[in-house]
Amino acid sequence: MSIKAKIMILLKYGGSWSLGAALQLALLVLLWRATHGARRRWAVGLWASFFLAYLVIPVDYVLGLTFPAALYRAVVLPALAWQFGTGLALAGLAVIRAVGAVRSWRGWGPKGPATFVALVGVPRVRVAMGMLFFLGALLPAWGMRQALAPPCVVRISIPVRGLRAPVSVLHVTDLHTGYFCGPAELARVVRLARELSPDLVVLTGDQLHGAHAPFSAWLRDGLTGLTAPSGVYQVAGNHDYRTGVQTLFEALKPLGVVALHDEHRVVATPGGPLVLAGVNDLYYGGRLDRTLAGRPPELPVVLLSHRPDVLPAAAAAGVDVVLAGHTHGGQVCLAGVCLSDFEGPYRRGLYHQGGTVMVVSSGVGTTGLPLRLFSPPEVALITLEPAP
Repeated sequence: MSIKAKIMILLKYGGSWSLGAALQLALLVLLWRATHGARRRWAVGLWASFFLAYLVIPVDYVLGLTFPAALYRAVVLPALAWQFGTGLALAGLAVIRAVGAVRSWRGWGPKGPATFVALVGVPRVRVAMGMLFFLGALLPAWGMRQALAPPCVVRISIPVRGLRAPVSVLHVTDLHTGYFCGPAELARVVRLARELSPDLVVLTGDQLHGAHAPFSAWLRDGLTGLTAPSGVYQVAGNHDYRTGVQTLFEALKPLGVVALHDEHRVVATPGGPLVLAGVNDLYYGGRLDRTLAGRPPELPVVLLSHRPDVLPAAAAAGVDVVLAGHTHGGQVCLAGVCLSDFEGPYRRGLYHQGGTVMVVSSGVGTTGLPLRLFSPPEVALITLEPAP
């Protein structure tokens, strides 16, 4: 991994990891003050085992070390559940103390609000913290289970001008090949492709999650056997660019996967020829004008783009269908709000602008934490129907 890529990852993810580490150190202080003797040794020992597991999370990115996927999961998943549980429990304790301080200041309770250590000794507070810890640990456990589940198949039909017969396209995006999407998970995608027998397979970016050499090998090995009569094509996403876009292209080249690098191809399909175009990640210099330059104007155009932000420009250029990913369908959605909503208006599903239809898939893998809440992994089987 390049120094620049390491810096970008540390800036993006290092802040949240550091905040979590600080939270755990605060917990250690609280445990040390609230316990004594054998109870202290047990409490601190338990804390240390999970904290050491938490410290493993950034080691692969910072030092370039690569662990066996099964070992990494066995260490990281319990550490994250512990982190969420203790975080929610400490937040509850802070709220209880703040309420006590306000009541004391208002004269509604005894003077001098209790310290955190004193509050931990209150039976009702202990019960409340235990319940919060359980809920906090349960949420990521559920989210991890969703994240590692097999992708579901979303079926979509889109009428397209100029086709003589239906064309089926398997849209796969955001694999994020790494510790939480290894060869076994990738093989599930290949099996789905064989069962669905699409005419065309497209990969719309973030096939890789990190720059470790084993990850590109996992991607190649896991997708071995991914074929389609009209070919398999890919574009790169932001994570692929951080890794090194040529690393991605070279990894899948032996499998016959064609990289579309701000370019287009005329592809023969059962419905007749169509233009399959692939624009580079828009934040890494992708140019739609260069991608579509010289295309046959009479043929329908299907555009592959990692980011859905390309829709307005694609509509203005007369593109028929856009296939995009990047958002993970929000990945973590609670109370109708998803993480991806902070990036833009596109989350998941169908979007229309002018005569252009865009499909945004929630993808297969995850980024940041290996969690999905109310946004299950998916692949999309898109049938391009002849327009009436």
